[in-house]
Amino acid sequence: MSSTFLETTLRFNAREVFTAAEAPAAATEEHRTLRAGAHSLSKTYGLTTIPKVDKPPISRTITLTTGVPVTIDLTAAAALVLPNGATRNVDYTGAKVKAWLIRTKKENAANVTIGGGANPYELFGAAVSLVLGKDAELVMAFRETESNLAAVAAGAKNLRLDGTTGDVVYVDLILGT
Repeated sequence: MSSTFLETTLRFNAREVFTAAEAPAAATEEHRTLRAGAHSLSKTYGLTTIPKVDKPPISRTITLTTGVPVTIDLTAAAALVLPNGATRNVDYTGAKVKAWLIRTKKENAANVTIGGGANPYELFGAAVSLVLGKDAELVMAFRETESNLAAVAAGAKNLRLDGTTGDVVYVDLILGT
């Protein structure tokens, strides 16, 4: 049986540089600089880590059609496969989402809505949909604790995407038991 790993590095560093007029007592630009953030996550997830990742990754490029939502059914989801061009569906029943990346293209015509629909997998909480604008990226990973999301089941299995014809959404989901 194959092994699944997720290597992730996320880093946020923000800074604001004030002008000499705004901070006249500061001798240099470095002294006029305020820094925020410096938060990061660098971790490899696998079979023996917490959170545990032991299911094949889902990585899809989805082109949307106006009025025709796309549903990713986690009880029969297209997972990565070899050789390229082959297909396989994986039943993730009992697994939980441990990390995800959802990205929209800057060329998209409008916003993309994620969530809702029948038997929703509530990635963002009960009855919550999220709207991503053009050229947006949403990344989330559980760090040192297990996922508090629901396990995939008949009543919690669908991730729904709505948008405008031709809009593209990249979806990567990492799951484990």
